[in-house]
Parts: sequence; C-alpha cells; structure tokens
Amino acid sequence: MAGSSTPAYFSFASWRRRALFAVGLASILVVVGYFGALGYLNAKWANAREVSLELDAGPTTNFLILGSDSRAFVASEQDAESFGEVGGTRADTIFVVRVDPDTRKALLVSFPRDLWVEIPGQGNSKINAAFQDGPQGVIDTLRANFDIPIHHYVEVDFAGFRNIVNAMGGVEMYVPAPARDAKTGLDIPQAGCTTLTGDQALAWVRSRQYQFFESGVWRSDPSGDIGRIQRQQDFIRRLIGQGLDAGARNPLRGDDLIDAGLENITIDSDLGVRGALKLVRVFRSGNPEDVEMTTVPHVLGRRGAASVVLLQEADAEPLFERLRGAGTLDGDVLPSNVSVRVLNGTGGSGVATRTARQLGEVGFLPGGIGDAERFGYSQTEIHYAEGAQAKAEVVKKALGGVGKLVADETVQGVDVVLVVGSDFAGVSDPGEARGVDLPIRRVAHVHGQAEGDPEPAGTDPSPEC
Repeated sequence: MAGSSTPAYFSFASWRRRALFAVGLASILVVVGYFGALGYLNAKWANAREVSLELDAGPTTNFLILGSDSRAFVASEQDAESFGEVGGTRADTIFVVRVDPDTRKALLVSFPRDLWVEIPGQGNSKINAAFQDGPQGVIDTLRANFDIPIHHYVEVDFAGFRNIVNAMGGVEMYVPAPARDAKTGLDIPQAGCTTLTGDQALAWVRSRQYQFFESGVWRSDPSGDIGRIQRQQDFIRRLIGQGLDAGARNPLRGDDLIDAGLENITIDSDLGVRGALKLVRVFRSGNPEDVEMTTVPHVLGRRGAASVVLLQEADAEPLFERLRGAGTLDGDVLPSNVSVRVLNGTGGSGVATRTARQLGEVGFLPGGIGDAERFGYSQTEIHYAEGAQAKAEVVKKALGGVGKLVADETVQGVDVVLVVGSDFAGVSDPGEARGVDLPIRRVAHVHGQAEGDPEPAGTDPSPEC
C-alpha cells in the first residue's frame, strides 16, 4: 500500500513474488467455479513446497508475503547478465497482509528492504538480511521490533513470478513514457499500452534505477526502492485482474495458472486450501475500498557508510496496532482497543464519573477518573501517548468532534487522557458518528509524507489499457 494514492484495488501482493501467489490463488477461485470440488484443489495444493515454522495463534490473520532474491534458477547467459550471480538469499520484498474474512477487507503493509532493524542473533542491519536465517528469521525480526504476529507464510522467487506471467500470456499495462534500466534489462522503447512477457515484467518490477524519457532527455526516478514499490503495486493490480479474466475466459489456462503458481511457492505447513481461499476472496472482489495498501512510515538516512531506511516510530505505531489486531480493516480503531482516563476540567459535580460511564457504554476501556490540575477549561483536551494519535481521534469522534488533540509524553498507563472542558456536550457511539468530518487518519507515507500531502512524482495510477 505503498504510501501513495495508488488505488488499493486487488493488490494482494504488491510485488513480483507475491504476484505469483496472488494470481495462483485467484486462479484457484476461477477453477472452483468450473470444477467446484475441494478435493481437486487439495490435490493441486499438494504441489506447493511447505516449511515448518513457529507461527502465532489468535483471532487476527496476518500473512507474511516474502519475495526471495535467490539466483538458484540462473542457468542461461541472459539470466546471469540480468540477475548476476549473487550468493546467499535475502528477502527482496516483504509484505504483511492482515485479512478480515468476515468483512472481506485487507490491509497490506510494505516493509522497505533497507529498513534498519535489530535482527535477533545478528544485531542491527537492514531487514532483508533477516532472511539469512530463513523465513523464521524474518518472522522473529517482525515480532522483536514491531510486536507483529504472523499466522501464515508465503514465499515466491524470481523464477516463480516469471513463470506465472508467461502462463498468463503476458500482462498488458500502460507505460507513460519510454523506460529503461540497464541493470535489470528493462527496455520499453514506446509509451502507451504494452504487453510484458515474464522476462520484461520481472525487469519492470525489479527496477531500482528506473529511467524514463521526457522532453528529449532520459531522467532518473529519484525515489529508488519506494518508486519501485509503487510501480509494483500498479503492476500487481493488473496482474491479478487479468489473471482472473484469463482464467474465466479459458478454464484450461486457469488450470495452467494454478500449476505454474503452486510449483513455485513455499507456504507454511499449516496453510491449507480453506485458509488460502479466505485470503483470495478479499482480493477477487475488485472493490478498491476492500484492500488498503501502505508502506511503513519512514525517512531516508544513514548508518555508517550505508544508506538505510529509518522508521518513523510515532507515525508507524497506529499502523502496527492494526496489524496486531486493533480496529477494523476499514481504517477505524475500535473503542475496545482504547483506554481512557477522564479528568474533570470544569469543576462541575460528577463530571468525570458521568463521562467515564458514557465512554464505557460505547465500548472504551476504563483508565480511571480524577480532577484536572485546575478547573476552568473552556475547551476539552484529548491528550494522547506516543503512537496513540489514531486512538485519540476515535475519542474525539465519540465526542462529536469536540476536543483539542494534544501529544503528551507524560501520558502513562493509558492511551488517552481526556480533560473535560465546558464545551463538552456528551458521548455518542463513534461507529454511528460517521457523518462527522473527522475521519481517522490512515497512515500512508512515502519518504515521510502523509496521505493528503503533495505526492512525489510518478505516483499517479496509470490508465487502463
């Protein structure tokens, strides 16, 4: 979901390897319509590679979708030129997808490969290095740094992505200007609609030194890996949509897509067909509002001689809270995940007690009551702890839009401290207050930019072909 205005669309796996898994599973759904038997699907599912992992349990369902940069498939001179002969394996792309099977919505969060983290057993490094300890290393790193539970795992490599695109007969997409990248072999000489083969598609989604021809000059995309994320998201949206369409028009091609997909993925040993279908049902709807895509809030920085991506902790925390299971997947934080201490700032009798009771009646967690340090507050204030701004906004919505939001490092033990002022008019269910023009802020950053800020160049969604 890189943090751009790129439409959410299906965007199951915003990157190449996920593309394989996304289209493979989407194709399974197509085949279900023709063959209709779980037994058939289970037989196909047995072709996927499995790995035994220490995963989390609980009501939340988070999929770790990982793209490996393994060069094990490199055999031809052309592949060697395009991919090099890099030893070892790293996580080239990392996504966590939270799925709500009841509402059929999803939140897809991209973790930049250069994000600076502490890797258990390794020390501080870029997050992609965690894969040196296998998928369990990435899972443990996400837990240790961000307290994010992982319930299922899917991995796809370069070869898998290429195979699924070829099985589809290529992916048609719009390219706004001639494009190239000498390192990946990308070479698109004409602007407009073009059909990318597996090799061309792989060069497109791998491009980090992307150049485009404008006003007679070749220009470089300054956004680097983040720009790549945005192009990949647009590509995967098209890949999934065209994959579904291809399977619907030609059942045999749908069957080929399943075979190409499942032969090139690795899944956790607990992920069965039924669990996978829960994921795909979200992405097959075609409703742009069903899948929210974003990138972990960050800024660019340096650690020693290395250029790295640094987490913006305060902005990232509400996003991580949602991956931990707080709130709904339409962007709302639930009152049941917000603890509130109420302080009487007016001096009126029983103000804090009544307000706390009203907040409890609409689902907020109790955090105690008391008097403010003074009386005479004319304006209600909503003080929030670090990383709890989204929760404070839920409280404000419950107050009908009344209240001044105040970031307060002294808030301890609760998410929000509500100081009731004379403008306080009562509490309503925030779920029923959607008419208030105070939507909960959705974290969607690119280079530290929030949703609503001016967008970097190149983030506009491309036209359909």
